[in-house]
Amino acid sequence: MTTGPQRLSIAWTRAVATAWALACGPSLAETEAEYATPPVGGRLLPPNVRGAFPPGWPQPVRLPPSPAVTPRPQAAALPAGRAAAPRQPAAPRPAPAVTVPYAPEAMRTVARLAPDRLRERGFLQAAAAAARFELEALRLAAGRTHDPVLRGHIAASAAEGEAVLRDLARLLHARGMALPMLDDAHRRLLTRLGKLSGAGFDREYQQQVSLGLGREMLRGYQRAGAAVTEPALRSWVQARLPVMQARLAAAERIATGEGQAVLRASATTGRAVPTAAAPSSR
Repeated sequence: MTTGPQRLSIAWTRAVATAWALACGPSLAETEAEYATPPVGGRLLPPNVRGAFPPGWPQPVRLPPSPAVTPRPQAAALPAGRAAAPRQPAAPRPAPAVTVPYAPEAMRTVARLAPDRLRERGFLQAAAAAARFELEALRLAAGRTHDPVLRGHIAASAAEGEAVLRDLARLLHARGMALPMLDDAHRRLLTRLGKLSGAGFDREYQQQVSLGLGREMLRGYQRAGAAVTEPALRSWVQARLPVMQARLAAAERIATGEGQAVLRASATTGRAVPTAAAPSSR
């Protein structure tokens, strides 16, 4: 039961609270939403206060304005005319390792050739290298010599040399081999012949090619005819021997000045000596 003074005190308190609320106006926070999201720079009440404030209570405080949101720094712009660096591609994945057998171990798995097959290959390579050089020398001599006898012999020998080189190319191809290139000695001799002309060229050509190379090739074919065991190759080598002997004899007669008979024979038949047919396979 309240007494008279108590009732006056309560009435006075309510009157003060009402007056205070009217004085603060719309800036007072009156809802939970306003407490949660207060206006920037407004006058706020503590969140635990409802209604009016009696005398002697803590007064509302003015909060400082909310700081402005600092924008996120942007990347610096590139200078004019300068393009951005391209993205580096991802590194490729390494290929799986492949196991390679050790060299001596791999060599044990390779079938070794028989000695007679090795001799066949060696002869064919040497014969093809000599035939290729002879054909190059014949082509050079055809445009350098002025001796009609030597010129006729060169023309007939060039036609035969082309046929022999084609035969040797087929024989090498049947064994998985290619025509060899000119070696350094042959290149140097061709260079020396190319610097000569007239009688000096004729003399050097006959000594180095017609006689020197002709005798060397004949000896090689004679050794191969006795050592080669493969029937087709042996038959071709033996058929080449008389042809090479006749060519060498004609070159010797031209070198000694007895070439008129050779010239007449070349003009009649169109070639110095007959050629032998080459086998098509081993």
